[in-house]
Amino acid sequence: MYLATGIISDFIREFVALCVTLKWLFMFFYGLLFLALLLSYKGILWS
Repeated sequence: MYLATGIISDFIREFVALCVTLKWLFMFFYGLLFLALLLSYKGILWS
């Protein structure tokens, strides 16, 4: 029984770490996308 709970808690810990990593990845990606949109918008304004 203890082994099963250990495996489950390890799985949950790994899953949470993965979710956090993915969240930072998405935030980084959206930040880049927003920056690109902002730059292209300013480029359109300046031209």
